[in-house]
Amino acid sequence: MKIYVLTNGITYHNIAFTNPVSATCELYDNLCDDRYFVKEIDLPFANRSVCYVEVYYGYNYGFDNIHDVVSTTPIFSCSDHARKSKLWVDLYNRAMKDPDNYIIEDNKVASIDIFGHEFIYGDVMQDMFNMKIKRIKVVRN
Repeated sequence: MKIYVLTNGITYHNIAFTNPVSATCELYDNLCDDRYFVKEIDLPFANRSVCYVEVYYGYNYGFDNIHDVVSTTPIFSCSDHARKSKLWVDLYNRAMKDPDNYIIEDNKVASIDIFGHEFIYGDVMQDMFNMKIKRIKVVRN
């Protein structure tokens, strides 16, 4: 099944379509962000939503600005397939070796910061991460 997602090359918008015209209309009418484009993805099946893994590692200093360091997987048909991705398995196993320093939930694994909270924002040099399985709603049209 082909779906059409909106992406900026790093992460995905929270809605996808089965019709490329609808995806293009969403891009130009509602998103209004010139960094995004429509990408066609072929999946064996798609339910009401599809999933991907997103990992935030922190911010890094570039030549002229600060940018977030984010890694994503390809899109999967369901969260069970997302949990089998290499990125999820590697970071999940890292957290399981030292569970006192990580928050481990069903769809999220995150480092614990110096204040005892979930790592949400910080310097990439802290060697922390926040990994989530995110859903994209599929609009059938």
